[in-house]
Amino acid sequence: MSNSCEQISILSNTAEIVENERPVKLSLLRWSDLEQWFNLSSDININEIHKLCFLDRKELFTSFQLQKFSDRRTFDNDPFIGYFGKKYESQKVRVMFLGRSNAESSKSHKILDTNINNAFKVFQRSKLKKDYRNYADKYVEAMPHWKIYQNFVKYFLDKTNLDLDQISYANAVPFRYKGKPLVSVFEIAYNTFTENLIYLYKPHLIVPLGIGDEMLIKRFCNKKIIEDIVISDGIRRTNGDNYRDQIGEKMLNEAISQYNKFNEWQKIKSLFENIQSRWSRMKQWFMKTS
Repeated sequence: MSNSCEQISILSNTAEIVENERPVKLSLLRWSDLEQWFNLSSDININEIHKLCFLDRKELFTSFQLQKFSDRRTFDNDPFIGYFGKKYESQKVRVMFLGRSNAESSKSHKILDTNINNAFKVFQRSKLKKDYRNYADKYVEAMPHWKIYQNFVKYFLDKTNLDLDQISYANAVPFRYKGKPLVSVFEIAYNTFTENLIYLYKPHLIVPLGIGDEMLIKRFCNKKIIEDIVISDGIRRTNGDNYRDQIGEKMLNEAISQYNKFNEWQKIKSLFENIQSRWSRMKQWFMKTS
């Protein structure tokens, strides 16, 4: 009995600490809401993701907007639909990194970009889950060569003991673009692509890779889709993503702190389940002996 009381005491104290911290503001009275939130369906619909493979930038954007899109390679017309890792669906706390747009393809990345696009084409034709997974794996192989990964994403992963197979990653504008996209381009992309992908991935935490980008998500996404998702402040990046400055690192640390708070809630959930299990066994024993 003392162990159960001790567990309840720990649970209350932990809940009080977490509840007073930004951004998770839940009380023990709303445990059912929290439990539902953590048990979101993890079955990502590949058929719905497949539909995003046929986005055509020439149909979505005006001729003026298209002037800033990359035409360096033939596959620049194909959308980059992001990916979710093979272990993403089983994560208790699902993290989605959201960049702005794919940069222009460089000579050093030509082979990696071609491999991604070739795998994308196979999935586009087949609609098969195994081909999606092959496409996603090509994405995972390429990312360590990207500066945005080396100086930003990797920092988060190292601090949280996650890897690329356990997260999801996409860009709000699913095409290669020269510089930062116009707000009007973001709006169209969110309405036709990003919002759908967020809905399909069902992340618990979104880390926007761009300062102020959290406001774009809140402005252009359907409120019902993002109401249960915590969106960290957009991460400040440097020119060319060549390094991580102090402000960018501070913002990453805040996002890491948010992730860690969710893990604390998972511990609370486990304590609840343990107490409920013991209580159920005690009731069964009492019914048998009474």
